Amino acid sequence: MLDQPSQAGFPDETRDGGFGTARATLLDLYKTIQASVEAFRGGLQVIVVEHADLDDEPFRSAVRACRRRSNGEALVPEHWITCDTDE
Repeated sequence: MLDQPSQAGFPDETRDGGFGTARATLLDLYKTIQASVEAFRGGLQVIVVEHADLDDEPFRSAVRACRRRSNGEALVPEHWITCDTDE
């Protein structure tokens, strides 16, 4: 389970609106993940929770779900959330 591997490189790079070397580094990371999964021939599963949304391969073809509140598919479903704070 990997949680936001892009987080380490993107904050500094995005100030000017571009991703610079952070984008290439992130794509290399996903290529390494893909190669590792393929090397294990079905014996390894990698789950990545990521905020970055890249159109490049192998990222795009590996995305199984895009959970964003804006599309009504948040990671935590709205019906789980209550406003009760008395508990």
